[in-house]
Amino acid sequence: MSAMLWSSDTDPSWSAEDTDEEDLEIKELFALEALRFQKNWYVIQLLSARIYFTRGILQVKDAIEFYRSSEKGARSLSCMTNRFRFITSDYHIKKLRKIEKSQEIRADRVTRLRALASRLKPELSIASKFELGIALHDTGIRAIALQINRDEMCTENFKASNRWIQEFKKRCGIVSRRVITFVSRRNFMNSDRLASQAEAFVTAVRRELSGWPVVCNTDQSGFFKELHSARTLAMKGSEKSQE
Repeated sequence: MSAMLWSSDTDPSWSAEDTDEEDLEIKELFALEALRFQKNWYVIQLLSARIYFTRGILQVKDAIEFYRSSEKGARSLSCMTNRFRFITSDYHIKKLRKIEKSQEIRADRVTRLRALASRLKPELSIASKFELGIALHDTGIRAIALQINRDEMCTENFKASNRWIQEFKKRCGIVSRRVITFVSRRNFMNSDRLASQAEAFVTAVRRELSGWPVVCNTDQSGFFKELHSARTLAMKGSEKSQE
């Protein structure tokens, strides 16, 4: 296990008599390798240093709640020391304030990201786009998410990473589907009218050519000569996809 460094620069209240492991409750961690041997210790990164508590995260939260439960907004050092043995100086109170602030920042960011995901899902309209034959990809989700964040959420450093998009699709039941049929936009929008006209045409042709030999159609579609991804995003369980 790597050695841990101590000095009065990291803790103004530190002295040589404080090295007793039974009485020392708060320790500064400078060797990351030591984490492998410390089980059930709560680690919080604050700037260049890391703080961990042998009592665990629950007691740290209790200390923060007790510290703020006073009508004055904060309790005194003597009151905190009587309640929690690991708090022995103003330096430890300062650490609790930093932890409290860092937790508030993380909680606020998580709340904003959840709100963004809730706002993004109806904006995508996956089902309607799928029914309209509009292809949707991860790049489209990223562009819309970034636009919503700029206009409404204002979450700092949000980049709509690939991992975030994959988690979003998993929660919303969005999967990648292979496009099995390519049709033109005009034919797609007029599919009902074209279907009725085609049925009437086939009926008329069969009536006229009832005595003729079999006719083979050798026409080729130009859609397969164009560049398409042949995939699109759709809701899980959808049966057919066309573009």
